[in-house]
Amino acid sequence: GSFIGQISLDGPVTSVDFSLSVNNSFFSIDSNGNISLASSLDYELQSAHSFSVELSNDNFLTLSVVNVIVTVNDSNDNSPSFRNPLITLSMEESLSEGTPLEQIYCEDFDSSSNG
Repeated sequence: GSFIGQISLDGPVTSVDFSLSVNNSFFSIDSNGNISLASSLDYELQSAHSFSVELSNDNFLTLSVVNVIVTVNDSNDNSPSFRNPLITLSMEESLSEGTPLEQIYCEDFDSSSNG
């Protein structure tokens, strides 16, 4: 998956393991502390993800925990769509030019400037 970030260690630390503290289907972490995407993210389903990274030694003793929050930026990944794909209108033939016939609604599930 795509690289997200890295948990770095300062000082002479040897023989440590990185792990995610909860079963997380969106992210993974390798033995160097590199956090990567394990599956794709979707802003419309979840705009932020949080998890903890645990640092442990050979005896599985937790040395430290860091909380990580990943904010998902929205992209223009949803096409606008009409609420009703079929609209039937009926009008008088004497209707004046420029008279509004119907208000038609369209939705786009992307946020703000992407919607």
